Amino acid sequence: MNATIFLRTPEDEEEIVKTISKGLDKRFTLKLMSVLDPEFWGLPVDDIDSYKELEKLRMQVITELSSIASKLKKMGYRCNIEVKIGRLKEVVDNEAKSDNTDLIVVVKKMSFKKYLKKFRDEEDTIASILSNYPGKVLVLRREK
Repeated sequence: MNATIFLRTPEDEEEIVKTISKGLDKRFTLKLMSVLDPEFWGLPVDDIDSYKELEKLRMQVITELSSIASKLKKMGYRCNIEVKIGRLKEVVDNEAKSDNTDLIVVVKKMSFKKYLKKFRDEEDTIASILSNYPGKVLVLRREK
């Protein structure tokens, strides 16, 4: 079974690994996915400097997701990573529609009080899309 886990970096790697290992067993092949939405970052995609900035961010996210994946692999999980540049709504919707995805996992913080407004909006966007796919979504809450 394949589970796509949407993560937004930077993350507390140890807390994410702990949350995932508590919520999912090792029969799942995990895809750690992050989406860099140019609109979210206020960057026009047709500008070459903005694209370079997004590519730099993408490399940072790949480094962090690779570290989380490595820790999960040491625990016995099959795991890969994917970082996409694109509209969040489109990426999430396409992933949810995919026949290769059995389960979509969203990791949420326990308290939203410390969140910045745009991060709450991002999670609300994901939640609104995934509400169209009942039975295919799992929400894991972190302890912190």
